[in-house]
Amino acid sequence: MKRRLLVLILVSLFLTQLIAPSSAVAKAGTKCTKLNSTTVSAGVKYTCVKSGSKLVWNKGVKVVTPTLKPSVSPRPTTSPTPTPSATDLPAIRETAIANNTFYIDRGNCHSRGINAELQINEAGNWKRLVGAMGWEDFANCPAAQPVQPWAAIDVPAGTTLRWRFWLSGVFDLNSATFMSLTKKVQTNTSATPVATPSATATIRPSVTPTPSTTATRPPTVLPTVTPTTSTAATRAPTPTVAPTPTVVPTPTVVPTPTVVPTPTVAPTPTVVPTPTVAPIPTVVPTPTPTASTMRPPTVTPTPTPTPTQILNAPNPTIVGTAKVGSTLTISLGGWDSGVTFTYNWLRSDGASIGSGNSYQTTGSDLEKTIWVSITGSRAGSPSVTRVSNATAVIQKGAMTNTIPPFISGVTEEGELLTANVGTWSISPSFSFQWLRNGILIPGATSSAFRLTNKDSNNRISVKVTGTQSGYESLAVTSSDNLIRAKLKLTPTPTISGRGWVGYSLYSNPGTWDAEVTLTYQWLRNGTAIPGATAPSYLLLESDLGMDTKISLVVTGSKANYPSVSKTSSIVQGVGRRYGFGSTPTVDTTVILFSTTWERTNVFQWFVNGSVVGTSDRIFVKPEWMGQSIYATINGERTHLDVIQPNSGLTLEGVRVSGVTSPGQTLTAAWYSMIRGNSFDLEGKIQWYKSGVLIPGATSKTYVLTSNDSGSFFTFTVTVDKQGYVSRTATSTPTASVT
Repeated sequence: MKRRLLVLILVSLFLTQLIAPSSAVAKAGTKCTKLNSTTVSAGVKYTCVKSGSKLVWNKGVKVVTPTLKPSVSPRPTTSPTPTPSATDLPAIRETAIANNTFYIDRGNCHSRGINAELQINEAGNWKRLVGAMGWEDFANCPAAQPVQPWAAIDVPAGTTLRWRFWLSGVFDLNSATFMSLTKKVQTNTSATPVATPSATATIRPSVTPTPSTTATRPPTVLPTVTPTTSTAATRAPTPTVAPTPTVVPTPTVVPTPTVVPTPTVAPTPTVVPTPTVAPIPTVVPTPTPTASTMRPPTVTPTPTPTPTQILNAPNPTIVGTAKVGSTLTISLGGWDSGVTFTYNWLRSDGASIGSGNSYQTTGSDLEKTIWVSITGSRAGSPSVTRVSNATAVIQKGAMTNTIPPFISGVTEEGELLTANVGTWSISPSFSFQWLRNGILIPGATSSAFRLTNKDSNNRISVKVTGTQSGYESLAVTSSDNLIRAKLKLTPTPTISGRGWVGYSLYSNPGTWDAEVTLTYQWLRNGTAIPGATAPSYLLLESDLGMDTKISLVVTGSKANYPSVSKTSSIVQGVGRRYGFGSTPTVDTTVILFSTTWERTNVFQWFVNGSVVGTSDRIFVKPEWMGQSIYATINGERTHLDVIQPNSGLTLEGVRVSGVTSPGQTLTAAWYSMIRGNSFDLEGKIQWYKSGVLIPGATSKTYVLTSNDSGSFFTFTVTVDKQGYVSRTATSTPTASVT
């Protein structure tokens, strides 16, 4: 027991000598004698550095020595790789640079809250290397910009670097370039100790520190006590003192209300040998250990699960053309499986411009660069963020025209033409310029153009120019169109002549422009008469009628001029000079008429070509029915007609007489009327029994039999007379036979 206490006392004295000040009093800026030597004064650790040609103490780092108390709940944990904090930076920097083993670069002075990243130059292109690992207050910075970023880098000596600072939507700046100083980066073990775990288990104690004003650096503690354990699981091992400290454990700090310490992940002690029960070292403020303070309770460690890291996480690559309107996509590379991604597209002006797995560039991206930041996530794994290289500077896009512009409208003098833009790959703004024979027409810059006499016999086209922000403008010209001059003299024609069958009508076209060729087309009731294309027209029988309308269309044509058609007024009603006063019908008198009577007229009537009369009228005989008839007056013939039957025959009083009993006789009765006169004309009879024809019953009478009981009777009669239309009539039914 005495031997163990002696060992502890010796180790404590050794550590006390390590942290003893090398000078009685040290202050920042005062002289020191040995480069890289250190001293502790008033709770601050100073390092001797070179300033110009002098050796002086640096500004120093406060030293915190908490009082530790053991915990009864140890648990195994993985030893993390420590990261220097902002308050460690001066000592680490000054010590490490001198030793040429570690380098931390500091960026320019800036205000708080901005973004910073360290960039590397590869083949002339600047790429993100690492983001700022922290920000440090620096005395030489102005009050408005009190902080500088820092980052630990691992690059070959002489690598070209620079800082990039930005605030989205406000600014995006780059620092001057500089060179890295060392070939390899490693942490300074004197400033930030590293614990090496054993092959079996690592124990981190839980302690309660005595609060101090700051908790920014690891505390100075007694050496690690490694106890000797027995095979009994319920007995505490007898501790032994390790002659050389191998680890400075970082306790779990529980601050008092007056102190807000910054907890630091610390390594755990090495257990030698492999114990069956893990001991807990007792840390005391004095180097005199006791058996009671060094005897921990028997506990069972609780393992802490280790997160699964995303191992394969390459930087993404942007695929696509660096032009406005192009679609940029992301090539992820070979990430681990099961990873999901979020995307943030960024632009060199600091703007965040998209969050999808692709991005279509717009006019706002012109003359800027674009990159994408992706974050990969997987259940149970820490998220990993990677940033792509920036694109080349975004250039103007190229619009295309797939259907050229064209002109609509009548291409004649005085008409209005309209420009149609055709079809384009985008929807740009359009401007117009009209051209005459390929030469710009001053002032003709709207989408419509009214033709004048200056355009006659010339070729007109239109140039359409599409413009859009971020795109090269594109001008496309339509095909040209020959503009025809209009005829100046285009009168409306008139018609002269008699509207009589057998007589001609004549056109009067009027005076047209010189060298104009006229064509004619006669119309009947608005429809072209086949073959009637001469300047005059002979009226035909088919034109006869008081409702007939005859008109004329005259068309004038001239080379390089549009044809012009003009329609005359209408001649209505086509009659005859001589003709019949009525339709030739049997038993009627037909009288000749003439539009002009002369004092001496010679009349002749012809039926089937034979003269049948010499008066101005004639009575049509029944035997002429169906034959042709015409007349001549002074040798001028009337039209030819056909004699029609007379429709004046009617049947009256059609009835059945007699008693409707078996053995009685029924008699058919009727009479015929012509022009109000009664005639007893024979007719053809047919009897019907209850509406059914009785075969052979065609006489004027019918004798009833007993078989007719319960039936009623009717008859039909048809009367024919030469020159007259035949008539048929049916009697009313009789009463039923009883």
